[in-house]
Amino acid sequence: MKPIVYVLALALALSGITLIGFLLIAAILENYAVYVGIPPFGTWTHPLAWLAPLVRLIGEIISILIFISIILLKCLRGKI
Repeated sequence: MKPIVYVLALALALSGITLIGFLLIAAILENYAVYVGIPPFGTWTHPLAWLAPLVRLIGEIISILIFISIILLKCLRGKI
């Protein structure tokens, strides 16, 4: 019973860290702002905000793949 719990905890921890990393990158992309123009007449723009949903989606997919691959590799090696 213990090896199953350890493998699940490892897979969950690694996939969670991956997901949090991608969410942080998406938040940085959303909040990155550039001032365009001469100071009294310019405006702030967010040139990389359109990438944030794509980064979140890729992060979710990669974290699920990491979770599944760790469980499969441990099962194939006979550790469970």
